[in-house]
Amino acid sequence: MQARYKILEELGAGGAGAVYKAYDTQLDRYVAIKRLLSKEESDKGDSQSGNIKKEAASLATLQHPNVVSVFDLGSDEQGFFMVMELVEGDTLADWIGAAAMSLPDFNELATQTLEALVSAHSQSVLHRDLKPENIKVRRLPSGRLQVKVLDFGLARMSYGAKKMTEDQKGNILGSIYYMAPEQLNRKPLDGRTDLYSLGCVLYQALSGRRPFEADTVRGVMEAHLQHLVYPLSQIAPNIPQPVSDWVMWLFNLDASHRPTNAQQALNSLRGLAVAGWLSEGADSVQVAVAVPDEPVYRAPAPGVPRVSTGHIPPRPTGSVSQRITGTVPPRKPTGGVPPRRPTGSIPTPLPSPGRRPAKVEEDEEGGMNKKKMMIYAIGGGLLVVGALAFMFMGGDKPKPSAPGSSGPSIAGQAPGSPTSPEPPPRAANFIQPGVILHYRAGEKMDAYSEPNASVVAAKSGDRVLTWHDLSGAAGDGSLSAFGRQKQNCPLYLQETLSGLKFRTGLLRFEGTSGMVHTMALSNPSAKEYPLGGTQKDPGLTVVMLVRPNISDKDVRCLNIRNSEDKGHLSVRAYPNNEWKLGMKIGPTIKEAKVTGRPAKMFNLVGISWNANTSKMLLSIRTEDGGKGRAEADAPKEKADILNEIRISESNTSQPENLFKGDVVELMVWPYAMGWEERSGQEYRVVQEYFQKPGSRY
Repeated sequence: MQARYKILEELGAGGAGAVYKAYDTQLDRYVAIKRLLSKEESDKGDSQSGNIKKEAASLATLQHPNVVSVFDLGSDEQGFFMVMELVEGDTLADWIGAAAMSLPDFNELATQTLEALVSAHSQSVLHRDLKPENIKVRRLPSGRLQVKVLDFGLARMSYGAKKMTEDQKGNILGSIYYMAPEQLNRKPLDGRTDLYSLGCVLYQALSGRRPFEADTVRGVMEAHLQHLVYPLSQIAPNIPQPVSDWVMWLFNLDASHRPTNAQQALNSLRGLAVAGWLSEGADSVQVAVAVPDEPVYRAPAPGVPRVSTGHIPPRPTGSVSQRITGTVPPRKPTGGVPPRRPTGSIPTPLPSPGRRPAKVEEDEEGGMNKKKMMIYAIGGGLLVVGALAFMFMGGDKPKPSAPGSSGPSIAGQAPGSPTSPEPPPRAANFIQPGVILHYRAGEKMDAYSEPNASVVAAKSGDRVLTWHDLSGAAGDGSLSAFGRQKQNCPLYLQETLSGLKFRTGLLRFEGTSGMVHTMALSNPSAKEYPLGGTQKDPGLTVVMLVRPNISDKDVRCLNIRNSEDKGHLSVRAYPNNEWKLGMKIGPTIKEAKVTGRPAKMFNLVGISWNANTSKMLLSIRTEDGGKGRAEADAPKEKADILNEIRISESNTSQPENLFKGDVVELMVWPYAMGWEERSGQEYRVVQEYFQKPGSRY
């Protein structure tokens, strides 16, 4: 290092390493150098040092105007180091130590920090240590603030939720005043953990004091875990109520009551800005609310204890456009009567303990509102009554479902009958943008017919010759039965199953049946296929709802391949409740494995492969609410376009590649979806279908 970088001074030191100011003699610039490992630690070659080097390399790919750039990685006689951009200016701690921020400056701070988190989370990187000392702020000549987020040194690539960062002795790393409850409890983390820390930082930026304080470390931890905090509107009454509530929303005790992700928080903040709440002179709105018997918000008077806000109800939701244009409160007119505080833009005041919270509408992850839940409950009750009446009247017993089924199916029912609720309508944002192939059983399917016969839509009990793509993004993306032969056509059925919410259409593959879609490489649309090269993160993402019919052998549920057999990616389910994602390019084969997920149930299978980072991920969500994830390295060789989708195989001489089971829905994106987006898409699907969808993370 001495040959290129000249160390000038130490800038600071912490749990993640010491930082020095240095001069780059080759590029004639000042840089910051962070020592991450000593020579002894670097030479160990153990998992700890390997993970740190891997994390540092991942940070080098994170490029954003509001994130400190990583220029170089290296090692010398003193150990492993990382060379970063040297950021001028003061830390946010210096700024807010002098005075609270104005609303326009606060808007810049919150917006730019959230944009940094959106970028990092999209690449599956969590910060894990957001605090005022890790945010640099400086005033530009134009008068605006420039924000840079420092020290992603505690971040890890987080394709699966992991325990929070600890040092080698098991001590928690992070700043106690800004740590989320799930960090203190050593529970899995996700992007909402960073939002909690940011909420604490923004609270301090507007009020000049931390939200959680005590005389001891234990006291601060208890304040977090019990969520003993004064509402920002009480500490800083000059701040508009919608802005105060937005900040409190970020660091709810319950992660499910925080914004879904950084993008949602950013969209809501922009809505407040459009409505004028973040400009100079935006006065606080005094709102008359019903006072509960025991006040939930107490004034921060001396001797009056803080109260927990851990039971804030979820924020009312809606589409992004609704939040920005329709539900954000207008700015108070000058000299006029303050407008009434609307009910749809910001979390409502806390209910009194023991009282029922306000009505919560359907959330953005596809959850049901109370009205829909009641409809489903009534439908479920009618199902039980109808079934009992049917048996007592001497009707046939319900027919058993396919082997490996999670429950009985009831044949002969029409969709939407009293015993089978209709599938709920899907929100506009149900499917992540950019989907290139989408198949859903019961929609746009052609029944098998003799040659030259007219095409008819498949109904329950028909063999399906063609399963049409619903997205229309790649021309004719239809799946067709092998050879267009009747014996290769899967069977379309509608079944009511105990593990699913409503009567569901499915295609049943029986070993001899299989379907294929091939996009001709000469087709201009082929460039949009996985590894077409036009995407920011080339690769693919797949979400598939499937129920394998496993006996004593494994089955291959899906195969995405190059039609010239230059590479493939496939998913297999095994009798021992094991799932494998395998990828082969040239001679190299890599696998990711999830164990302990019952393969004979309905499973939501998620796949992600990033060709840039050579990473792949397998996610399994089961109808019993369980889930598992596995990340692995993918082959590093360059792959040709994967232009063929296969369910089962036409070559019966290879029984290990045949598929037996049911497919409900299949979606394919031609890029590697970010962690938040992918997990959100998976959760929306299981919330729609499964009676026990489990948790998102």
